[in-house]
Amino acid sequence: MKFLHSYILRREVVLFLLLIFSYSIKAQKKQDELPLDSLTLRAEIYIDISVDSVLKYALPAIKLAEQAGKFEVVSDNYMSIQKAYYQNNEMDSAMAYLQKGLTVSDRFDNDEKKSRVFHSLGIVYYKTGNLDSALFYYQKEYELEKQLGQLQKEASALGNMGMVYYRQSKYQKAIDTYFQCLKIFQEADEDKKVMLTYNNIGNVYRYWEDYPKALFYYKKAMELAGGLDSKRFSGFMNNNLAIIYRKQLKFDSAIVYYNRAKGIYEEINYQKGVASALTGLAITYNKIGEFDKSYKIYLEAIEIQKKVSDRIGLASNYGNLAILLLDEEKPKEAIEYLKKSNSIAKAVGYREVQKNNYETFRDAYSMLGNYKKALDYELKFVALKDSIYNIEKLKEIEDIQEKYQAEQKQHRIDILNEQARINDVKLSRKNIVIVSLVMIALLALIIGWLINHNNKTKATRNFIVLENKLLRSQMNPHFMFNSLNAIQTYILMKNPLEGASYLAKFAELMRSILYNSREEFVPLEKEITMISNYLELQQIRFNNLFSYSVDIDPDIKVKNTLIPPMLAQPFIENAVEHGFKDIDYPGYLSVSFKPGKDSILIRIEDNGVGVERSKEQGRGKEKLHKSLATVISKERLDLFNKRMKKGLFSLDIKQLEDEKGRITGTEVRIKIPYRLG
Repeated sequence: MKFLHSYILRREVVLFLLLIFSYSIKAQKKQDELPLDSLTLRAEIYIDISVDSVLKYALPAIKLAEQAGKFEVVSDNYMSIQKAYYQNNEMDSAMAYLQKGLTVSDRFDNDEKKSRVFHSLGIVYYKTGNLDSALFYYQKEYELEKQLGQLQKEASALGNMGMVYYRQSKYQKAIDTYFQCLKIFQEADEDKKVMLTYNNIGNVYRYWEDYPKALFYYKKAMELAGGLDSKRFSGFMNNNLAIIYRKQLKFDSAIVYYNRAKGIYEEINYQKGVASALTGLAITYNKIGEFDKSYKIYLEAIEIQKKVSDRIGLASNYGNLAILLLDEEKPKEAIEYLKKSNSIAKAVGYREVQKNNYETFRDAYSMLGNYKKALDYELKFVALKDSIYNIEKLKEIEDIQEKYQAEQKQHRIDILNEQARINDVKLSRKNIVIVSLVMIALLALIIGWLINHNNKTKATRNFIVLENKLLRSQMNPHFMFNSLNAIQTYILMKNPLEGASYLAKFAELMRSILYNSREEFVPLEKEITMISNYLELQQIRFNNLFSYSVDIDPDIKVKNTLIPPMLAQPFIENAVEHGFKDIDYPGYLSVSFKPGKDSILIRIEDNGVGVERSKEQGRGKEKLHKSLATVISKERLDLFNKRMKKGLFSLDIKQLEDEKGRITGTEVRIKIPYRLG
């Protein structure tokens, strides 16, 4: 009886399993028999739910569509799969299916769908940090949308291109591209997109360290944001304001706004934004000396960036950690983080981080006493910095300079040809004996000159090298770009006539630098004009942060008095760039020229923060940086004294203080000889 009961039980289990198997076969057969459109639709429905569900319907749909030659449908299903993987943060798989979709797009004629593939490729490459590839596909998307006449999609592609240019430190290209898409969005009354574009323009100017322009565009964005409900944008704006406050050394306010941004990002579960706010907090705590807190927050941000595959953020934060460790005098640990940062920055083409890393490498190796490696990284830093800032707005100046040099070269060739012709005529009229005697005398003079003046020749060569360095240091790319942008603002938004006048002054300043750098002595009148033009342009650039005066003693005849050029300008630049940095009162700069016995005394006085305070503000990643132009000027003064064998050149720099010992500014005195022309 027990055996019979067991047999019946086993038979019922087998029948139940057979029933389930039969039902599964029927269900699978029913799914296989679903029409192509239904499979494609179901794949799209499951994008936000499950990757497996999307694959369950998309893969059979792809097979059916390929058999039927419906390659547009094949592309649609590949796009559904990549979106599901993208939502799941599986970027490698998303990229693989996008590439399949790209291959299939060559087999059908639908530019809108091709553009969608290019757009998705751009997004994934950007998110994984491959900026060059992201830019390539955004450009292809832009070209297609332009052909199709889809203005708003064209503008969106331009905006994405601007975002890549910004990350590549191509700031002028980013600005130009953003203004192109801004115009389209404004004409279409797309307030939300106009608002986001204003914000992006503000970001570029902020990174370019032009904080007045950054605030101007942030405020325009906030004006539009009043009528829009966007949590993510609110987070962006709080984060941006925190950055501006941090740059202005208002650290308490910066911490408040970073925490607001972090709270908003956490509320909407925007992890990349949370990491960004954490990074800002870590930088701020490092600035106020709370190193342990800063270190922990950096690590928290890095963990989030790893999870969301934010390689750009990782490159930045590894570099930031290195700076923090360097501030704690741990150069070896700093170098390890710098290697990680630079490896990622090179792979993604993030040149701004590479530049900062080279500077931090230099400081770390200097701290270790390895000055050879420190020098190597200083040279890499200077080369990359020059390449970053050598952008479109220098092209016009370079063209002018090249044209000028070509004309001068041709002029010298013409003079030499004319002299050769005259010499041929003269030589034909003289007898061979006289010519021979002259040649022997010349040969003797040359030999004597080579023997007796070797040291002097070396000094002259050094002087020429210094003059070339001086020209490069005076034609400061950062000053020229900001001056041109300030002039552009006057022309476009304020007073076109006044802007044109400033542009003329800028051109005159460039001509003066090119001319004066080639001359050993120039008229004092030209030197004064150059200084006045420079100061007037700096006033525009810094929004009248300071006033100035240039005073010449009436006993000096400025037209006939000749002096060595551009000795005063580097110290004037230091007063403006460093003395007036972050002051909260009106700055004032005084430049005066007074006669002395066989010399002229140049006196430069400012009411800035003083020498020591300026050095303190420059600490951190720039603490070993010195003004190249100032160093060159000191070397020129030493070389002048050696060449002329007189102690007529002197330089004295001192910090000014009141009776209570409070710093009231800086005074520079330069004594130089002069000639009468």
